[in-house]
Amino acid sequence: MFEWFYTLLMAISAAVFAYVGVYAMRESLRFLAPPATPNARDNHRMPTPKGAGFPVIVAVIAMLTVTGAQGAFIGALLLLLAVSFMDDHWGVPAWGRLIVHVVAAGLITSTVQVQFFSEYMTALQERVLLSLMLVWFINLYNFMDGIDEITCVQTSTITIGITIIALLHASVSDVLAYDALIVFAAMLGFWRFNRHPASIFLGDAGSIPLGALMGWMLLMIAQQGQWQVGLILVSYYVVDSGVTMMARLLRGKKPWEAHSQHAYQYYVRSGKTHRHTIYALGLVNLLCLGLAVSSTFEAAPVRVVAVACAYVLAMLLFIFFRMRPLRSATPPNALREHAST
Repeated sequence: MFEWFYTLLMAISAAVFAYVGVYAMRESLRFLAPPATPNARDNHRMPTPKGAGFPVIVAVIAMLTVTGAQGAFIGALLLLLAVSFMDDHWGVPAWGRLIVHVVAAGLITSTVQVQFFSEYMTALQERVLLSLMLVWFINLYNFMDGIDEITCVQTSTITIGITIIALLHASVSDVLAYDALIVFAAMLGFWRFNRHPASIFLGDAGSIPLGALMGWMLLMIAQQGQWQVGLILVSYYVVDSGVTMMARLLRGKKPWEAHSQHAYQYYVRSGKTHRHTIYALGLVNLLCLGLAVSSTFEAAPVRVVAVACAYVLAMLLFIFFRMRPLRSATPPNALREHAST
């Protein structure tokens, strides 16, 4: 009981520090740095400051350090935070970002006990594979941060799901739930500023380390016997990013180029508001959260069915977002509402 009270105190502190930090960052950036002008990836019309991710991630790192997170994990988050913040404001070459992501992913996976594919590959091969998967997930999380509140909704889904599952199952470490609550609270501190129309964006300084945090949590819960949870909770992100990326590759587009062609962005450009889009995603995420929690009580075959159901829901939402005609033939980078990057 004391541990949960202590964690609640840390979570409240993370929320307060994030809120105060984001407010101070927003006011400072209005004078010290140019706002984020719309590019080919965004869906906002007015230039808006970005960089709120810095105080949010600092608050998370501070609280995780107090609660005893491993040094390699904290070091990886600090590395991602520093380089991503530089990229937000001064630019970092794509190859430089990739190297940093690979190094950080290696540090993070070093804190996870390697045992997922031990029947098919050596421990070193498995660690390399997990690191590459984490690099992919970090960038997926960043690419999907394209409208107001979407990262808040997705991060809340993952952290709430992990917390509930840890409460229901003794096999899942309470420490993982403590960490999830801290991240959830910090995102609540930011959410107030990211509600549509957002007054400040996370930027890569927020979405990149958050991707690493969420990827690590999903690896940890998989390590503790609930491998299906991560697959279910990120089903829409995987479907939207995967189908969109494949379509772009087939058209000869470069994977790292900025764009605004995700299904949820298409839905916004069809005339729907960011709030409508978030409500639709929130509903599907809520259903997937129910699937994830209920699947933890079932045997492996039923878990596979739960994963399949989650991806059917995700694909239906993808199709729903894409089925509406665009309200004009204006290119994505010229037609803006309000969004986050």
